[in-house]
Amino acid sequence: MVILCGTDFSKAARAAVRAAATLARARAEELVLAHVLDVPPTLQAFGDPALDVPLAQMELLRMAEERARSTLEEVARQEAARATRVRTVLHYGEVDRVLVDLAAEYEASSIVVAATGQRSNLLWKLGSHADRVAQTARHPVLVVRDAAPFEAWTDGLRPLRVMLALDRSPTCAAALRFVGEWSARFPTAVIGVHVYWPPDEIARATAAPKRAENLAPTIQLGAKHPELDRELEAEFRAWLATLPDPPEL
Repeated sequence: MVILCGTDFSKAARAAVRAAATLARARAEELVLAHVLDVPPTLQAFGDPALDVPLAQMELLRMAEERARSTLEEVARQEAARATRVRTVLHYGEVDRVLVDLAAEYEASSIVVAATGQRSNLLWKLGSHADRVAQTARHPVLVVRDAAPFEAWTDGLRPLRVMLALDRSPTCAAALRFVGEWSARFPTAVIGVHVYWPPDEIARATAAPKRAENLAPTIQLGAKHPELDRELEAEFRAWLATLPDPPEL
């Protein structure tokens, strides 16, 4: 198995690479560092950028590719001591799509990306690469802001504290299994959190939507509902018990 980490060489990406290398070493997996040359639409022409763009644009692409390849290799050398095995991959295309495709190609155990990176104002308005990777990938996605907690965790200095959003979906079950794999190797404190809207939960439990609508005006936002809390806690604990090797919550 491999851990795939996308990098754009930004300061935020360096933290993601450090975290990915740390996890790769802890899990004895290969680290695949990927950089994607996100070619602007004006340079993409009709297909392969190496074939379809004018000579001057091809030279710009060649220079960008050489610079990116050199930087990527340097990043790999820097992380060689942190990860057991490191491989580099350089691709053209849309960053999020390429990372998702590479994860499938390498059968990655997870994808690691930075929360922020180098992006234009237009990309900011459309959403970050990290958001789009997390929304479309079929592999676990770890979005990193700081590598220090992962380094301290794998060095045995402190447990990793994970807040897990709980619902009744298969996606939540997959997230729990993923966290369970971590907790099997190093101390991990998992806090399960379920956010609910009382009228919806009453309607679901009683199968009486009209009753929930009638109750809604009497329920105050932020108010405590101990009976409903106890019912939901019991339900989720029973659901968690059905999953293979769930971590302690």
